Amino acid sequence: MMQAGSMKAFMGASTNLKLVNTPMKVFKEAEARGDTEVMKRAMGYVTDFEGNARKDADKLGKETVKETREARKQQEIEREQAIAKARQKNKIEREQALNGAEKPTVEPTETADETTADKKANDSVELSDSGKAAIAEQRLLSGEVDMLVQDAVAKIYFGSAKAQPLEQPQPVVMVVSV
Repeated sequence: MMQAGSMKAFMGASTNLKLVNTPMKVFKEAEARGDTEVMKRAMGYVTDFEGNARKDADKLGKETVKETREARKQQEIEREQAIAKARQKNKIEREQALNGAEKPTVEPTETADETTADKKANDSVELSDSGKAAIAEQRLLSGEVDMLVQDAVAKIYFGSAKAQPLEQPQPVVMVVSV
């Protein structure tokens, strides 16, 4: 999902690229008439708009990387909250099992900022070995897993001793030719 920063940069780059058309038309008309002063002025505007579009494209790349990092941090926080809640629930169940109760009667309190994703994180599903391998491969390719885990997963599923470091995403570059 695009956030405000990347949306603003995207719109800026798009708008500046569209704005190049007007001075280019003026340039072509002046060229047909042989008016070099108007041609120079129009080409100055074209250069300015293209420069602004490049700046916005660079900013878009930086904003996208920044927003991706923030989204991953938020996902990690949500995952940790779900794990903490599951641990709390398991602890209560164990205590009640030790005390002889059949079913837990006390549920952990829910926080106001708990999301549907937190509730779904406690659901469990059994995966086949091929499903686990596919998930591990997807996580490796997406950069979700740190290098130590990558090495272990690569050794287990792919038979190699070392995982290759993942490439960092490159910023989007828009090239405009006139």
